[in-house]
Amino acid sequence: MSEDFTYDRSWAEIQEMLEQAEVDKNRQKMLIVNRKVPMSMKDKPMRTYKGLEGVCKTLRWVLGDKNMTRAEVLGRDDE
Repeated sequence: MSEDFTYDRSWAEIQEMLEQAEVDKNRQKMLIVNRKVPMSMKDKPMRTYKGLEGVCKTLRWVLGDKNMTRAEVLGRDDE
């Protein structure tokens, strides 16, 4: 399995990825909140938003955010 990974990302690259993911997540949130369209047309922005939310949590955990727990990243409330 480890042969599938290069392990050559810098902390700066990871931070940059987090910043971009947060911008994109906020953009999707604004589409959901501001659109005056039927709920059925908000499905894609909602899915994208939830996916980016997971990306942000994971990258924050990787960067060592003291407020991001392993349980939160994995979506577990019981740990």
